This record gives sequence, C-alpha cells and structure tokens, in this order.
Amino acid sequence: MKQFLLIFLIAISYSVTGQVGIGTATPVTDLQVEASTSLGPGEFNGIMVPRVSNIPSPAAPAGTIIYLDTVDGSNPIGFYFSNGSAYQNVTDLSSGTAAFFDSGTTTNATATTSEIFRSGRTRFGNDGVPASVVSIENQGALASEDRTTLSITNRHSSSALSSNTFSINVNNTSSARGNKVGINNEISSSGDGTHIGLNNLTEINSSSSATSYGINNNIDTGSTSAGTIYGIRTVSGNSTSTGVRYGIYSQAINDGSNNAYSGYFSGDRFAIRNEADTDGYELPTVDGSAGQVLTTDGSGNASWGNPIATNTSLNLASYSGGPSGSATPIDNGSYLNLSPTAGNQEFLLPEPTTVPGRMYILRNISNSENAVIYTPNPGGEFYASNSSSSAGFNITMNANSNTKTIYVISDGMNWTFGSYGF
Repeated sequence: MKQFLLIFLIAISYSVTGQVGIGTATPVTDLQVEASTSLGPGEFNGIMVPRVSNIPSPAAPAGTIIYLDTVDGSNPIGFYFSNGSAYQNVTDLSSGTAAFFDSGTTTNATATTSEIFRSGRTRFGNDGVPASVVSIENQGALASEDRTTLSITNRHSSSALSSNTFSINVNNTSSARGNKVGINNEISSSGDGTHIGLNNLTEINSSSSATSYGINNNIDTGSTSAGTIYGIRTVSGNSTSTGVRYGIYSQAINDGSNNAYSGYFSGDRFAIRNEADTDGYELPTVDGSAGQVLTTDGSGNASWGNPIATNTSLNLASYSGGPSGSATPIDNGSYLNLSPTAGNQEFLLPEPTTVPGRMYILRNISNSENAVIYTPNPGGEFYASNSSSSAGFNITMNANSNTKTIYVISDGMNWTFGSYGF
C-alpha cells in the first residue's frame, strides 16, 4: 500500500498533458469522471470540492471552486466561485436579478409565499407591445387547446359574518378627464353561436333569508351633479335589424306565496316611448281615485280622470234648474231629465274641450217652464246640427215644442245640438 501511494505521488508530481479518466479508460475530455456502479457501505457517487469555514482572502486564481460549510458574516452556506479578485456565491450568479421583488423592497423574490411586485408591464400569451400593465391573450387555434383565457375561483372557506369575499375587486381611482370605466367588455361578431356580453349565475343558499342581488348597481349616491345619469342604459338592435329585439326581458318566478315582480319602478315619472323616441306617454306615478281611468291629453301626458258612461242602456239622471247666474252643472248621466221652475231655469254643460266625444240627451220635463242650457264662456259655443253658424253660448228648450228633447255632442271645441222630436 505504501509503495502504491509513493508511485501515485511521483506520478502526479509531473505535468499531465494528456486526458485523464477516472472510472473510464477512454476519456474524451481533459477530465472525465464516471460514476461507479458498485458502491460499498458509506461510499457515494460524486465529487467533493474543498470545504472551508471562511471565505479565503485574497481570492484564489480565477476558476477556483470551494464550498462554505458555515455562515461567514453575510456569506451564506453554499458553493463559491473565484473570479480572480473575489469569491462570488454561485446561487447569486445563477439567479441574477429576479423578475419580481419582495413587496416594498428590491430583494429578489424567491419564496413561494412572498408578496411580490414588479413595475414593468407583464404579458401572457403574446410578446407584442401591450396597451396595459397586464396583458393576457389566448392565441389558440386548435380545438384541443384551452378555450378559456382567464379563470378565477375564490375558494375561501371562512364562515365569519364579516368575511366578505370577492372573485374580482375592481377600483378605478384614476383622474382622467375622458370616460372612466370600471369594466370594459367587448364581444366581437366573429362566430355564429350565441353571443353573451355578461353571463351571470348567482346561486342562493336555501337556508338563507338574506337579501340577494343578481346585479346590485349604485350610481351617483353622493354627488350633486346636474348631468344626466342612467342607472342602466340598454340599446338593442339597430335600424336594419330584422329579428325580435328586447331592450329588457324580465321574468320573475316563485311558488305564488309572495309577490313576484317582473318590474318594480320607483320615481316621480314613468315614460313609455316609441322606437324613434319621437312619441309616447309620460304616465303618472300616483294612484287615482276609486273608479277613475287613465286618460291622455293627446300630447303625451296621461292622467287619471272620471270615465265616460258607456252603458248599453242610457244612464238616467235628473236635475233641478238654478237661478240666473248660478246654473245647475250637469256632468253625469247620458239621458237627463231637466226640471226648470220659475226663476230656476238654467243648466250648465261642461266645457266641450274637456270632454271630446261626450253626448247628452236632454229632456225638459216641465210643461210650463222653459229650460236654458249654457256652455262656459269662453269655452265653446252651440252649433245646430244643420248649421255652420254659432247659436251663441246658450240655447232654450221650450216646454212644449220640437226642442223639448234634444241631443248635444262635444266635438272637442264646441257643442253640436239637434232635436229628436219626441
């Protein structure tokens, strides 16, 4: 054994200019080490470089490798490489400057639990110049490739009452003077399947009694802006569209034990307009009196009013006359019995402009007193059915003549009258 060591030391004292092989007789590099295939107890494959407890100073020739087996000041345990002037940690050399830093520092982020950040733009799926801080693009073209560009799942399992959870929480606090958008969603016309701008499915826990919302939209809750504000604005279709279009299609379903509102509106006005927004109605948002009906003024305004009698049989009403200047108003019924008496002979019809199309049959049931019928002045005049000349603001129904029974009809401006002859 001693003779072998002596021969080995003599051999290595000479310069070796050929290739050296350990575990192989045919090395192909300056030094080639082949692992042993049969290891005894306590034997291992590999090369052990010199281990030191301190970084040597001055540095060894460039290319020297050592292993620091204890922490030396700020130098952690690990492999070190000499560049001829100083030793460098091999880990630092291999990692370089990281793409992400630990939050609030310029320290390379290495732990999987680190809170990290970067100041540059980040692109996924496309190496072109992005127009946003984070750009994600799915350039797939094959049916077997992923169809979803971004998938987010919040699996937080805390059941604490205050533990609000968000899958996406968006805050736009910019100060730009242009449009300020929370989420900008654009769907192209490519593809002939169903196109859905926003597909929202909100499931409700059957044991929960909390109020839930499919969409909860709050806008302008604290400003005094004089600008026009839309809670929801929907435009469906265009002037060349040919299919059925719904601006809003709402369906509410339950078991019938409570109200199911397909629409519930609260405000001081409610309007329904035509497609071109050139005509329509502004409807009242207050309830009318019992028996009233919704009527229109012909100019787009609707209001509650008393219905016009449309019975198939005549609605009979009787009136006693009033004195001069205090005529008895007649505004009910369709067949009216008028009972004039001495000094109380006057009756007043409604203003014809307020009751267009209304018709009365008037009969003077007195055999001794004439009845005088007035229309408000101004507010319309009387015209005989066979004349284009005004008969003035009053007509007389004689007690015994062909005017004992007459009809009067409002044309929306004046009263037209004629005799029935009975």
